Amino acid sequence: MGDPLLADKPEPIWVPHLEWEAAIKERLGVSSGKWAVHCYKSVSSTMDVAQALTPEVKVGEHLLVVAERQSAGRGRRGRRWQDAAGGLCMTVAFSHRGPALAALPAFSLVAGLVIHEYFTGLGCRIGLKWPNDVWSADGRKLAGVLLEMVRGKKPALLVGLGVNLSAPPESVPESISISELCGRSLSVPQVAPELADRLAQAWSLFRVEGFEPFREGWMKAALFLGQQVKVWDGPLLRTGRFVGLGPQGSIEIEDQGVVHEVLSGDVTLVKGA
Repeated sequence: MGDPLLADKPEPIWVPHLEWEAAIKERLGVSSGKWAVHCYKSVSSTMDVAQALTPEVKVGEHLLVVAERQSAGRGRRGRRWQDAAGGLCMTVAFSHRGPALAALPAFSLVAGLVIHEYFTGLGCRIGLKWPNDVWSADGRKLAGVLLEMVRGKKPALLVGLGVNLSAPPESVPESISISELCGRSLSVPQVAPELADRLAQAWSLFRVEGFEPFREGWMKAALFLGQQVKVWDGPLLRTGRFVGLGPQGSIEIEDQGVVHEVLSGDVTLVKGA
């Protein structure tokens, strides 16, 4: 007999989005065998789906999961990602062979840079907010990145991207969309394969050389650089001038002539400084 506690637990329902899947496969050239593409109309989270599908991915393939809507999208530090209609919700899974686990968090900065470079190429005025958000120049959130690891026989790095394309979520007042910011009408099947391909190229370089090849580009796009900021370093609140990035993507804060490196946290601008 089965476990009675699990008998009534429903299986996740992922409704395929065949139109999107066909369009994205065509743009990626899936016949090359490089990508396994799965698109859905609704899921709990593209990260959940990618985690479930990763063991089925063939050697040498990257996995791309795209959804029209998420019922439980998530962001950093257990926060919920609020997506709006017409927004991009996607996760790419890369087989984890190469970089040490300690180096992997820096790829969230690389993913943010990939988003930044793609949309600035379309004429959008945006910047990077450490560690992995993309903001408009006037301080409204456009996109975010989430990293998770899948362990086991086929370890993989999951890279989740959320981008407001058509409209910002109503529940997040300080947010903006590509449509509003750049006057561009872009569809998910247009944007998802472009970002996926650029992420794959970045991952190939990151696996070999780490964050260093991306550090200068990230700094050029950084918001708050040279300004007074505050960031929590564990239980300690650091306040000082944002002066740079460390070799693994940590933020460098100068306070009274001493430079402190903070590996993770949330940065805010010190008003009036």
